[in-house]
Amino acid sequence: MRNLIGFGAVATMALGCQPENELRFTSTLDLETNGVVLTDDGLDAHGGMVGTTCTIDVNWGCPTEDADLPTENEKVLDHFAGTTVASSTEGLHIIRGQAWQQDEDLAVAGVVSAHLGSMGTSYISTVDTGCELTLGDRTATVPSAVCGDDVRFAFDAKSGMTFAATDDGIVRMDIEGNDVIGEYGDLIAFDESLGHLYVAQTGGDILYAVRPNGAEIWSAQVGGTISSVAARGTLGEAIVMATAEDGKGLMERRDGRTGELLGRSWLPDGDSEVVVSDNGRTVAHVRPDEVHFYTLEEGTDDDDIVIDETPPDCIVPQNGGGGFGGISLE
Repeated sequence: MRNLIGFGAVATMALGCQPENELRFTSTLDLETNGVVLTDDGLDAHGGMVGTTCTIDVNWGCPTEDADLPTENEKVLDHFAGTTVASSTEGLHIIRGQAWQQDEDLAVAGVVSAHLGSMGTSYISTVDTGCELTLGDRTATVPSAVCGDDVRFAFDAKSGMTFAATDDGIVRMDIEGNDVIGEYGDLIAFDESLGHLYVAQTGGDILYAVRPNGAEIWSAQVGGTISSVAARGTLGEAIVMATAEDGKGLMERRDGRTGELLGRSWLPDGDSEVVVSDNGRTVAHVRPDEVHFYTLEEGTDDDDIVIDETPPDCIVPQNGGGGFGGISLE
């Protein structure tokens, strides 16, 4: 039986008091992470940690496999079609399923970000001459602001187009060229199903939908100060995380075509990064020292998904820190 303790129990009670809530708490991973992605079906996550990159069972909140990457400083960057890319001081590493594919490593110095798509692995890196974008065997120079501190990225897995929210505005770039398309904010996500961006400013309360050329499609006022935005997988919806005036966390689900509010959920805290699985059913709220996993079934057609309630074989991460908030290991 699952032992939903700590934050999980509080979140469950808080959600139960609010009739609008759509999220169902599943588990908490009580470990510091360095990048978190969800698998397409939302049943597992991959997280970078100190000295390890683990597969995490989201229904139990515990690591089940260690990819055993070669360094002590690993960061998970992206997931696409069953494959995960992570970075370390030695370059880029590909994890397929749960196994590290050592023969596919890319020895790249100064990796800033990397993405996976139908055209292969795309990455941005700092070089002696500034900042570069690489896709396959082709490389292009991009504005130095793209390699600046705290830049956030969005990626079109179909076309290979990369978007960066920089101090100089949103930069759109590919191997053929780049340009600044607007100054909407520093939070950014790309909706693969609709082909446009969701953008907001940290601490602001306006969410924008923007075409790849920078033209605004719609804008909507959110019920709090925004901390994170995401596309809800392939469902054509925007997910935005905010903090309401009373200090509670607020997650809004909006129609990606119109900006119409479709649903909202309340959490004890809104200061988190939101990550959503490709099928739109699993939501991860990533905080500095823990990750909370939720199920969001509203609006999905995957009611036939069967979740195995058998406790997994959990492992203790090599860094030895933290614990497991979603499961008792006794």
